[in-house]
Amino acid sequence: MISIPDHLEVTIRICLSLILTYVLTLGSYPGVIPPSQSVLIASIGAFTIVLPTLMFSIGAAVFPGVIMTACIALIISTILLAVAATGGTSVYIFVYFLFALILSGLRFSKEGGSAALLLMFISLNTVSLLTAAEQEGLSFVASLWTEKGTTNPYAAFRNTLIGICWICLCASFARLIPPARTARSLHSRMLLPKVLKDIATFIRLTLAYHMRDDIEDASSSEDGENDGENAAEENAADDKKMENIDDVTVKIIQDGSITIGGGVAALTSFEPRITRLLCHCGPPIDSPAMLNDLTNAVNECIFAALALRSFSKAGFKELENGGLKEVYEETAKLLDRCADELASMKQSSAEIDVGDTPSNSIGSPDLPFDPIMVQKCALKVKKLTSEWNVAMGPVDPSTRHFDNGARNAIVKSILPWIYGAGIGLLAAIMGCLRKAFSQTTWKRIFLPPYYDLLKFVWCLKFAVGFTILICMQVYWPTFANLEVKTNDDIVNANVAG
Repeated sequence: MISIPDHLEVTIRICLSLILTYVLTLGSYPGVIPPSQSVLIASIGAFTIVLPTLMFSIGAAVFPGVIMTACIALIISTILLAVAATGGTSVYIFVYFLFALILSGLRFSKEGGSAALLLMFISLNTVSLLTAAEQEGLSFVASLWTEKGTTNPYAAFRNTLIGICWICLCASFARLIPPARTARSLHSRMLLPKVLKDIATFIRLTLAYHMRDDIEDASSSEDGENDGENAAEENAADDKKMENIDDVTVKIIQDGSITIGGGVAALTSFEPRITRLLCHCGPPIDSPAMLNDLTNAVNECIFAALALRSFSKAGFKELENGGLKEVYEETAKLLDRCADELASMKQSSAEIDVGDTPSNSIGSPDLPFDPIMVQKCALKVKKLTSEWNVAMGPVDPSTRHFDNGARNAIVKSILPWIYGAGIGLLAAIMGCLRKAFSQTTWKRIFLPPYYDLLKFVWCLKFAVGFTILICMQVYWPTFANLEVKTNDDIVNANVAG
């Protein structure tokens, strides 16, 4: 079987995506691609380079969300142009400010990144058509939707939607090319095992450094003095060990930033397990929730391991011989085993014990009390790892397909597509409108303990900033027609200068 390195596969996928983008934009296809959208498709399609490439979920989520966002922006643009056609430019600017103020509330919702994108898209679609809307009236505004033809300048909004569809195709093409590289596989079989290995290494280094200090203290109290040359060698070894601990500390802190809040587990909602459902007739399972729980458990292990180092540096006595040292050593082995199980997708049959008797196994009440809860976090990871491997393994034919758990899994698998298709953004906008006309919202600006004055000031600055840019574009011709002139004689496909 031919194996292609990841960096080479990324390069191939990006090249194919850019080839598609520039074939569509540099060629002449007036029957399917509006000429007015060619530059926009080429400009935005090139941003495929900066998006994660080996992730099928990104490509699957692009189409519904972007198209719905464009539809919402065009509907708002239609309202603003209708206002300009009936009331003039000044009324248009005032209503634009109100829309900007209301949409700024999206910053404090799950759709926080959509506010600026919406307003930029609205601005681009209204400022260029503002003069024509004032001169020709509502008939012109209606023609933006009713007129047809990719070369028809009056069919601006219809052609914009066509262009957005082509942009989505170009942006998602690199991620949808077979074979599909899923976030589920990347997260569960590569990232989480690597994080667990880092945690296990960090625990071992922490214990080794702590026990070295105890040995040195004991030898100092018995001998009374140390040889100068041996002390220098031991200090050098300690410095090297501390350097290793510091390196691993940086790694697990980075791992914590990746795994916090479940990491990319939520993206797996856009990766349906079609083979399991259609080929093996397996019952639906809520794999995104399972992966999210496993990721959060690994993240808890990171904080527990960092707490272990803090206690060890402070000279916590229970970490000495006869205390919790053996438990933590076995916990590190347990984390290594979980990492191997996740990477291989196979359940291990080995037992993790502390001592010679079953009563001393990990999690036994006979063990010393663990105030840092390292072993508890590791046991949780072990349990969730086993459940994940079972869920990802062969289908159990005895499992019921339409019980309560299966129905809940079906609903949870559908909801991300519904919300990702723009319903979530639409619901957030409706929520902003409701809050804007609610007396409680305005009272909370100065009412303790809410005191939303800072949020209100941020929204006001956001709306005023966008409105000022619109005013500059409308009333300041020098700014609107800003052009950098060059002395270049040849102007080709590249921008002169």
